[in-house]
Amino acid sequence: ATADIAVWVDAGLGEASRFYEKFLSECRARGTVVLEYKRGDSVEELKRKISALRLVADEPRLLDGLVKKGDKIICVCPIDASAPKGRLILPQVQLIRECLDLHATCLVCQVEELDEVLAHQEEGTLVVTDSQAFRRVSSVLRAFKGGRMRLTSFSVLFARRQGVLDLCREGLLKLRALEDGDLVAIAEGCSHHRQCNDIGSVQIPAALKALTGKNLEFSFSSGKGFSLFSGDRKAALAVHCGGCMLTRRETLRRFEICRSEGVPVVNYGMLLAAAGGLGDVNSQALVSY
Repeated sequence: ATADIAVWVDAGLGEASRFYEKFLSECRARGTVVLEYKRGDSVEELKRKISALRLVADEPRLLDGLVKKGDKIICVCPIDASAPKGRLILPQVQLIRECLDLHATCLVCQVEELDEVLAHQEEGTLVVTDSQAFRRVSSVLRAFKGGRMRLTSFSVLFARRQGVLDLCREGLLKLRALEDGDLVAIAEGCSHHRQCNDIGSVQIPAALKALTGKNLEFSFSSGKGFSLFSGDRKAALAVHCGGCMLTRRETLRRFEICRSEGVPVVNYGMLLAAAGGLGDVNSQALVSY
């Protein structure tokens, strides 16, 4: 389900036709490229075929349509008890690298220094924050007298790039339908060690309680595991991480499972943004202050 390329190996054992047709059918349904290898074929030639494949001509980028050469971006990266020791998290690293690729300037600060950084920026500067700091960052921007700024988060940008932004917006609108005792499935693409004030197991449940006022039950999955069920109970809502460790194909597959099961889904950042008072997120993933 997650493969970009599949290789059918014909070992010459016979009686494989029905499996072959099923294999081809499933690969076609998922848009997976199929290569064939038969006993005696050159392995090196197979490698060359694989390396020559261009699967995606123009994969979306985080800042498409939002930033151009010469622009300045402010990245707000809180360093708190839940931050990894001695490094940035992958979404922050990816966004900084994309700024460099675009020949844009990326300014990195914590919330406490945002006032000082803003004082030297032009109106319309894009501010990208970690979602857990949305409330504090938006408060700083509202108080800023130097002009209107644009605000988004790493998670919102990932939802936009992964092609699931609209599904996440729809998921936010379904929060008010949750009832006491409903099951919420919380899923992460990576399998990191739980930190103090962990976003998945601590912050997300707290945000849902604040937004809905309901007593909810939770199931948790991480890494390759992804499920909307706890025993025979199906979740009433799914909350997924930003997907920085997942391919676009895998993220879309998981969100499609939610859609086909009729389970509303939202990602971490957009849920925390709503809990932080951001409200609706428009189609360009930006809110101006």
